Amino acid sequence: RRLAAGLGPGALAVGVGQINLTVGMAIASLAPTGAVAALGYADRLTQLPVGIVGLALGMALLPRLAGLGASGDADGFKTEMRQGVLAALGLGLPAAVGLILLADPIVQVLFVRGAFTLEDARLTADAVAAFAIGVPAAVLVKALAAGCFARNDLRTPLRAALASAAANLLIGS
Repeated sequence: RRLAAGLGPGALAVGVGQINLTVGMAIASLAPTGAVAALGYADRLTQLPVGIVGLALGMALLPRLAGLGASGDADGFKTEMRQGVLAALGLGLPAAVGLILLADPIVQVLFVRGAFTLEDARLTADAVAAFAIGVPAAVLVKALAAGCFARNDLRTPLRAALASAAANLLIGS
């Protein structure tokens, strides 16, 4: 019963990024031709470090934090959480800087051929650089969410996810 009750809020909290991307794509569909494709390609490229670093970090932290939380070791929990945050920033910031600085060559090497022109690459690289700014925060969210989930706190990630979706709607419209 507890699993069923937490499934919806947990799925929404974890999946809000996809909801935000869908909203962004809908808004981009009103822009000139190629905007939707550029955003889609840019999202895939920026999700690579988030997926590799953020998900791995969250998966590594969750069992450790859950064990510390269950044992009542508040100091150990704080220490582990602090190390997780430092790891998230220590890996997320360089990934973001690398994506920003190397957006043009990465996009050109991966996509320029056939109907994908250098102009398309420029638009996509601009989107990659813009999305890359959020990479450290996205990686950090994975670490912080692990702390919440370890304490059976589904409300905090859900509230953060809803606030993110609302901000995305307001900013995008």
